[in-house]
Amino acid sequence: MNQFMAHRPERPGDGGVYDQTPVEDADGPLSDVPIARHKGRSFRLPTRISSVEMLCRRFDENIHRYYQLPGRATPQPLHDLLLPVTEIEGEVDVPRLYFGKIQASFVNSNNPQPGHIRMTKLVAGRGIPDFYIKQNNAEQESKGIDERAVGRYVLFWSPITASGIGYCAERLGWGEYALLPDRYDRILEQDSQ
Repeated sequence: MNQFMAHRPERPGDGGVYDQTPVEDADGPLSDVPIARHKGRSFRLPTRISSVEMLCRRFDENIHRYYQLPGRATPQPLHDLLLPVTEIEGEVDVPRLYFGKIQASFVNSNNPQPGHIRMTKLVAGRGIPDFYIKQNNAEQESKGIDERAVGRYVLFWSPITASGIGYCAERLGWGEYALLPDRYDRILEQDSQ
């Protein structure tokens, strides 16, 4: 996999036969991928993971599966790839897979518009005043991230940049972040303790 999807997939129209799925299939075909450090043993890996949202579906099963994320040479179990936002200590140039608990989500406007930036504040670690996901309001709302998502977890693939007195993940592609279904919160709560 080279990268996560930058834009939302288009739904097929009435313009003819469409032979591809517009959204990934969690039950899609698997491929055998050898992992060198396991002395030639092969592992079954999903072949078409192109969004973080796909990792969130059946998260309780996926957490133990191996994934080869963009720019990584070898597959690793998802639980080893996930990094808590609370452990961020500064800027990180290379994108990584993070998770964080939503503390607040708002559009800083009296008349919010779809194109405005939604500021989603995540619980930050000690010494970090704040951490935000800054993304288009309409896109975040389409993923269920708004004022009602406080207390839920979000997963995202991003470098970390300085923002004011804290840090942020910004200008994320459509496939680079997703709200974790709340039935899986317990899994991340165990990891962040």
